[in-house]
Amino acid sequence: MPIRRLVATLASSEARLDRFLHTWLTEQLRSPVSKAQVRRWLMAGAIRVDGIGSRRPARPLRRGTRIEVRLDPNQVRTSERPPELGGRILYEDAALIAVDKPAGLAMHPSADRARPDLVSGLALLLRDRGQRDYLAVHQRLDRETSGVVLLAKLEAANSGLAASFAKREVVKLYQALTRRCLATMQEVAPLAAVEIDRPRMTASDLKPLVATKRA
Repeated sequence: MPIRRLVATLASSEARLDRFLHTWLTEQLRSPVSKAQVRRWLMAGAIRVDGIGSRRPARPLRRGTRIEVRLDPNQVRTSERPPELGGRILYEDAALIAVDKPAGLAMHPSADRARPDLVSGLALLLRDRGQRDYLAVHQRLDRETSGVVLLAKLEAANSGLAASFAKREVVKLYQALTRRCLATMQEVAPLAAVEIDRPRMTASDLKPLVATKRA
């Protein structure tokens, strides 16, 4: 299988290796290349700097540096734009981060590496800040479900957060939109929001919606 080889010699100094590769490879491949994809190629050893393999995304570059990239054309694919999560952070400190996950965004990476996900998007955000991208996940929401996700940013906070979820000390509040089927019901409940406090919910707590007749 042929390997595509791309070579560039820097005419001027660049800030860091991954940022140069992100711009240059997008131009060379004539398709969008995400920063996460560039980092995966770096970690896979596909990038050589002055003849030596480099796995340092933040490596500073100087004028005259020679960059060589070897890629399998069948593995080069357009990546979706990473999700913009900076404006969705509801709370953050040194140990924890709470994010408002939008509907349509998966929680974890899948076999389709081009599909964005929450954990990878948050890790990229932390790396762009120059911070460590450790994230411990203790709750999961379906791809089409929106809601608040709380993650640990430090190993020291991991066990405590896990215990809080296990003991149901973290209160979860769910909201759902419901409507009765028009085809089978003569009385139709209006579109309503239902709040359920899951840890304290019992079968007797589930009250039927009050139906109202159509005018």
